[in-house]
Amino acid sequence: MRGLVLRLAGLSAGAESAMRLIGFFDTLVEQRLGLDGVLGMAARVAECPVGLAGPGPDGLTAGPDGSTRPGGPPPGAAVRELRGGQCAWLAREGEPQPFDGLLLERLALACDAALSRRGSEAVPLDPALLETAISSTAPLPERARALRLLGFAPSGPFTVLAVDGGHGPQGLAPVLERLPTAPAGRRRTAALGPVHAVAVAGPLPDRLLAPAGFRIGVGPEVTATEAPRSWEGALRALRFAGTSRSDVGLAPVTEEPAIYHSSLGAFEVLARELSGPAIAGIGDLDVLDALAAEPGSGTELLTTLEVLVQAGSLRAAARELHLHHNSVAVRVTRAEAALGYGLGETVGRFRLALALALRRLRDNPA
Repeated sequence: MRGLVLRLAGLSAGAESAMRLIGFFDTLVEQRLGLDGVLGMAARVAECPVGLAGPGPDGLTAGPDGSTRPGGPPPGAAVRELRGGQCAWLAREGEPQPFDGLLLERLALACDAALSRRGSEAVPLDPALLETAISSTAPLPERARALRLLGFAPSGPFTVLAVDGGHGPQGLAPVLERLPTAPAGRRRTAALGPVHAVAVAGPLPDRLLAPAGFRIGVGPEVTATEAPRSWEGALRALRFAGTSRSDVGLAPVTEEPAIYHSSLGAFEVLARELSGPAIAGIGDLDVLDALAAEPGSGTELLTTLEVLVQAGSLRAAARELHLHHNSVAVRVTRAEAALGYGLGETVGRFRLALALALRRLRDNPA
């Protein structure tokens, strides 16, 4: 790092941009992104394809839109070697840009960090086994047998996560690498329709952030024979979960927390009883939809309202959003005019919190 800073000292006007680039990749490492997240974000910043290759024919390529796919470097790509015979690469048409060398160096370091975090992948056994283990209609002896075949002790601690996402080349790896290593490596996954079930032996961290492109609901910790209860709780929690996304440019990754069933409290009855059609036509939701659809600023405004509900005050929300409190106040005033009620009092914030929760339930049927 010291050598890198010394090189930047001679860049004068470009030093600030270089430091921002370094900070950007440091953020990716701190956020513990998987390879697809690192490469996708790097490609967006570079505005050209980047990737990780070798050894062997396999590799991962990210395009300027942030999407990833299997593939290797094209002829003429700039390459930076990693440990283990792999290499990061950058392929730009035309003349190289001033910071391409620095970007490739930091990309290689970020890929190396992502690779070093990757433990043993959860074993993708017959999904019918896990489906049986978490089914409320399967007889207990069948569930116990399925648990034993999956490697779980029927009386041991057990938690199920419901994960929406993970259908790309990296699958569930970005989620699995954020989970603690379970006893004896007992983590099992199965795709059950559009949602993945991830079964883990043992406790989970108190807070878990979803990687970009994922939503996560966490069921209650139970004994393994009570797996259906954990799965049902995970599905209800998933309905309240937002999707993490990677913002374009040097903005930080916006990561949504996984929603734990234990945190739902009375809100669980909403997930249990209300379907999407039952929520349609509520005026407060129509207003939120209209605010979200405003060109350019709709997403920021909805994010501000969600943070305000969680933070409880304008100043606390401003700190969370890294904005001046006057900027947040302007957004809130605009929202209040559309909603038709104030957000400075507890009643108004509760009404907004309920509307935001119902909007997520409507948009997340699973």
